[in-house]
Order: sequence, then structure tokens, then C-alpha cells
Amino acid sequence: MKYIFGPIQSRRLGSSLGIDLLPYKTCSFDCVYCECGCTTNLTNIRSEFYPTEDVINELADCLMQKPRIDYITFSGSGEPTLHTGIGRIIDYIKDNHPEYRVAVLTNGTLLGDIHVQKEISRADVVIPSIDGATSQSFEKICRPDPSVHVEQTIDGIAAFRRMYKGIMIVEIFIIPGVNDSDAEINALKSACERISPDSIQLNYLARPGCVDWIDIPSEQKLIEIKNRLSPLHVQLIERRELSGESESTMNDDPEEAVMMVVGRRSVTIEDIALTVGTDRNRAVSFVEDLIKRGLIQKTLVGGEVYYSLVKKRI
Repeated sequence: MKYIFGPIQSRRLGSSLGIDLLPYKTCSFDCVYCECGCTTNLTNIRSEFYPTEDVINELADCLMQKPRIDYITFSGSGEPTLHTGIGRIIDYIKDNHPEYRVAVLTNGTLLGDIHVQKEISRADVVIPSIDGATSQSFEKICRPDPSVHVEQTIDGIAAFRRMYKGIMIVEIFIIPGVNDSDAEINALKSACERISPDSIQLNYLARPGCVDWIDIPSEQKLIEIKNRLSPLHVQLIERRELSGESESTMNDDPEEAVMMVVGRRSVTIEDIALTVGTDRNRAVSFVEDLIKRGLIQKTLVGGEVYYSLVKKRI
């Protein structure tokens, strides 16, 4: 499949069927921690990057199989709200498959746009990221398109929150030495108070990013930050263990399925097994063959092995 991937086991959303609306790697940010790699098309201009009807048709074929998933998630190779057809695709899901919940993962740069606000308003969950609330941390972590500024982005997220009836979760990616000082946490708390989300999730490096200098915060530091953000509701994202039966929507060609999932982000062997719809031992066999052929590679992060396409590692 070209636009649909997964299900992927997400630390935040459980079993998630992904929709990728953008060519690799199109985004308004070039985040240093991005698991997809460095941005090659830095833009904040909306366009119909892929035909909306093609995406809907592929999604319709996939949902006819009635996959057991927790969410249909707009994510993937870049900022999903850049695609001008996102509203039509969400409407298709809610009108034809209301049994599925919809999540939008966004960097928030376009949430101040009234057209974007209306288009994603039927999503069940919207998760914008605010990784830096000062210009210094925002520029260092997000490396945004020149037209994007921190105050403008926070104002836009707050404006969307005022009209949005669903669940909003603000994600903050903690990078030691960049956005974890007292001044930075105070700025983040002030921004979140203006937005008033349902909750805040503290995230940290769990997969290889674009640079090699990012450290993983200690559990003690995360708890300290959580306490500093009080009384806002804050969650620490924990690594989920896979359980239950694996299910895939694209297991006719296991090798193609493996290449698709590692081509979109760095993944564990458990992620691959779930996506392909097989057990761990068979997934290891697929991966070892692809490594021998020079198509994928492995990287160690935080004591765990992740796999990614060779050509997309920077």
C-alpha cells in the first residue's frame, strides 16, 4: 500500500493504523529527534501532495478487512495538516466507519488556520507538539521553516483548542540540556496553561533521530519536570509491551511489508512482527536477510535495537 501503513504498536495510542499523506520527508519542521530522518522539503505551504481520492480508496479497501485497531492515525513522513485533503479523509472515516477513532499527530504550525481547524475538528484526538516555548529551544529542536515562529505556533494551538470539542494532548519531547532548565520548563508551563489541553505527555528519545547528540533524560528528571508542570495533568510515556495476536493489513508480501514499515520510521523487531502479522522468530529471519542484502541496518538506542532503511539514515 502507498498511503496506509501498519498496524503499528504505538507507545501513545496502542495499535495504530497509519495514514501518510506526504512524500518523504515533507514538513514545516526539521526536528532533531525525528524518527523519519531529516526533512528534505521544508515548507509550511499546504498542497494536495497525493490525490485525496486515491488515499480514500486505499483506506476503504483496508477498512473492509475490519482490522482490530485502537486508532487510525494521521502521521508518517511529515506534517499531515499540510495536505489540503485531510478534512475529506477524516469525514470519510467518521461518515462510513464511525467505529474507528481518529488521531492527528501534528507539530501545530497550521492549527491557527481556520480552514485546518475546521478540517480536523472531527478527529477524536489531536496531539500537537510543543518542544520549545522560547525562541532558542524552539529553533534548536524544531529547526522550523523560516515562516514559522514559536509565539505564532503556540497562539495557533491555543486558538484551535478554544473551538475543538475532542481530546487534545500536548506532547513535549524532553532533550536534556536544551529544554529542561528551570526557565525552559516555566515557559513550557506558561504555554500549556494558555492552551489548556486535556493532558500533557512527556516524551523522550526512544528511536534513532536525525542527530547523535540527544541524551535520554533520567526517570528522576522526568518526574521533576512533571512536578514542576503541576497542577496540569501530565503523563510520562512508558514503553508498551506487545501482547495478544498480531494482525496485519498487508501480509501478502512480508518482505514488502517489512520494507514499508522500516522505510517510514525506525522500528523494533516487535513492531515488524506486528506489522507483518507473524511471530518474532520469522520477523528476525526477514530482517537478517534484508540486512545481508544491504537494504536495512540496525541502530542501538537506549539498549534496544532499531531497524531502518540504509538510504534514509543520516
